[in-house]
Amino acid sequence: AATITAPGLYGQALDHTGQTLAGLSIRLLQDVAGDRDANWTRTDADGRFLFADVHGTFECTVWSHVRVTEQVTIARGEHKSIVLQAKEPCVLLTGTVRAGSRAVTDRTVSVHGSDELGDVHHDDHTDQHGNYRHLLRPGTYSVSVVGPPTSIAWSMKGTTIWAETATEAMATAKIQLSARPARVEHNIWLPAARVH
Repeated sequence: AATITAPGLYGQALDHTGQTLAGLSIRLLQDVAGDRDANWTRTDADGRFLFADVHGTFECTVWSHVRVTEQVTIARGEHKSIVLQAKEPCVLLTGTVRAGSRAVTDRTVSVHGSDELGDVHHDDHTDQHGNYRHLLRPGTYSVSVVGPPTSIAWSMKGTTIWAETATEAMATAKIQLSARPARVEHNIWLPAARVH
């Protein structure tokens, strides 16, 4: 294992079973004299993240509907490691938004629905590869791609279903998530001619 020597906050995000959480947004929030300052990064393929050369008292959070937060204090020049692990059953919903063979980047993928604690609304944006990720509790959700398409193809377990949307602003599909499996992939294909 590599030795950590550079100053900063090093961390890893894990689900409730100890599996790594790749590609999720991590927020480092500092409250200084009433002003809130946030830094952002994403976890890598091993669920690891880094905020280089930071110091102070922070709230470090996996940006998701499931609350995964730790308070951490880092002195100037210090390197510190933390683990952000979900303490309750959760499901990592991932997928890719594509238009033909092209990844659709910087598109909002919204999740609305309900879990055992009530109503849920969570947004993520597709990354440079068209990927999106949501960490959710088991529940029933609608997954929506916000954008101009008027029709969309959903593929689940090898079956493709075409669904017409009511407006050009959204394409939506219903999905049921349970605690097992802890990972669910839900890919979305948009008609290439309709994506700007």
